[in-house]
Amino acid sequence: MKTLIVDDERPARDRLKRILARDPRIEVIGEADCGESAIVQIEERQPELIFLDIQMPGMTGFDVLRLLNEDHRPPKVVFVTAHDEYAVAAFEHAAADYLLKPYSESRLTQAIDRVLAQSANSPAEVLPELHKLHALHPQPYIRRLPVRSLQRIILLDVATIAYVVSEHRVNHVYTDEADRYWTPESLDALSQRLDPEMFFRIHRSTLINLTAKFQIEPWEDGRLRLHFNGGVTLIAARDPAQRLRAKLGF
Repeated sequence: MKTLIVDDERPARDRLKRILARDPRIEVIGEADCGESAIVQIEERQPELIFLDIQMPGMTGFDVLRLLNEDHRPPKVVFVTAHDEYAVAAFEHAAADYLLKPYSESRLTQAIDRVLAQSANSPAEVLPELHKLHALHPQPYIRRLPVRSLQRIILLDVATIAYVVSEHRVNHVYTDEADRYWTPESLDALSQRLDPEMFFRIHRSTLINLTAKFQIEPWEDGRLRLHFNGGVTLIAARDPAQRLRAKLGF
């Protein structure tokens, strides 16, 4: 099975490579030390399996999966991390397995067995216990959002986002300066990771930053027209418009 190793720590990559070299079922075709490099190699080399670190500088392992081009067949993923607080999120990303550092060679072999047999525990089987772990380690709202622009990946400060519009299963992210980026992550998933005190859903396909510069115009049927820089007008549906009025106090 063609395999890619992603970890920002060289000793961790080297140890994993040494162990995998003893397993004839695995062919290591490359390694990456950051999220940006991982995305490039995944899309170019098309590995069947990724051993993916979660906590890396800049982009997390979860960010890597969120930004992968949906045109490519997704690889199987085994998360490898020293942090047990990410367990729930790992299985929500359909991980085949979750290795907690330091792991033994036998535990790694077990993970490979699961991948090859396509018999990884389902989220329904493991989530009850993992949610207990997750409750002990609540995740903060993100401050930077990895987004794509052509072949580049940008870590965007969420404070610079003006609004996000979902079109054809792609979210277009616009900044105060009218720059446009995109992410394949769903608007529902994105809304969960952004601070609700800063971001507000005005429509099922539109999310706005309440701290951005915009003008509000009452419109028909209780809806609102929101005018942003660059001549862009967004419509707040009637129910969200009522909640927005209450939130902003007008």
